[in-house]
Amino acid sequence: MGMDYNAATLIIAIITLLTVIIGTTIAIIQWIKNSALQRTKFVHEVLSKFQYEKTVAETIYLVMDKNAKINNELKKVDKLLVWLTYVCYLMKTKCISYEESSMFENTLYRVLKSNAVKDYLMALNRYSNTRKIRCTYYHLIRYGLDHKLLCEEDFKMIEFPQNK
Repeated sequence: MGMDYNAATLIIAIITLLTVIIGTTIAIIQWIKNSALQRTKFVHEVLSKFQYEKTVAETIYLVMDKNAKINNELKKVDKLLVWLTYVCYLMKTKCISYEESSMFENTLYRVLKSNAVKDYLMALNRYSNTRKIRCTYYHLIRYGLDHKLLCEEDFKMIEFPQNK
């Protein structure tokens, strides 16, 4: 007695389906691991920049000085703020996890508590508002407002409708 054609076809279909499911599961697991590895590399790169790149580290210490005058160092300050804004954007879009983002909190706190940085961000935000455009450092300012590091009264933010 042999197996009829329909039973053989059914067995082959089941084996094929199981192979696809197992292959897809393995691919998803590998993708998740690779994604986590890429995020880890990025976080390490940014943290290294904050700690070991001389100009960035010096700029962090500069803005922490209560009597800091940053007018002569705006290029350096802008470079730091761009990096921090990008980190805040990645946190907002959940491209980096809460655990990964927590490594930046101290730097964000120290920079956003700087009076010189606050004044600079307020001036840029006011300028952007007069042009009816979003400030370059929107995500950094939004982080500061959300975490009560900046005062709502000082930062009137132009909100744009969410893409739906």
